[in-house]
Amino acid sequence: MGDESKAQIRQKCLCALKSMSSQQRETEQKDIDEQAFAIIKKRGFVVSIYVSQSWEVATLALIDRGLELGLLVCCPKVFGLGEMRHFQIESRSDLKASKVGILEPKVEAERFIDPMDIDLVFVPGLGFTPKGDRLGYGGGYYDRFLSQTNGYKIGLSFRNQLMPSLPVETHDVQLNCVLSPKSSF
Repeated sequence: MGDESKAQIRQKCLCALKSMSSQQRETEQKDIDEQAFAIIKKRGFVVSIYVSQSWEVATLALIDRGLELGLLVCCPKVFGLGEMRHFQIESRSDLKASKVGILEPKVEAERFIDPMDIDLVFVPGLGFTPKGDRLGYGGGYYDRFLSQTNGYKIGLSFRNQLMPSLPVETHDVQLNCVLSPKSSF
């Protein structure tokens, strides 16, 4: 990545994601889904799954599969500056659009899931390395959350998000693996 700043790399990654053809996206998504479905079947009891934005690896099918398998599925919700908590959902109807248009759980205090109770975490990002380094969106929400959980941390990545290296800071939390088309690192 040379001397590029995280902001510059984020911009390049976002452009690459948004310029993917629908055929390429569909082909890569199918492969990622197969890998992710196999993992939740084996490793999941309490599973945190982000609700994807249009340019990210889609996660609604993964959420549906987790619910079908009878797993406790939780999704993140942002509260104010820098705070993210996870809440159990029982169906997609438990999600509603936030102020910025991202689907989040409708909040019910009794459905809060403690980060230490989560077994498996699917993590969004703009860029990933084979060793599990991740470039997020820059708010630090996931790094703060990931530092509070012992759950197995998995990045979901299209091919164009994989990089040989990324700038890493001391607060960045490394993932246990990254799922991408035809590979798992």
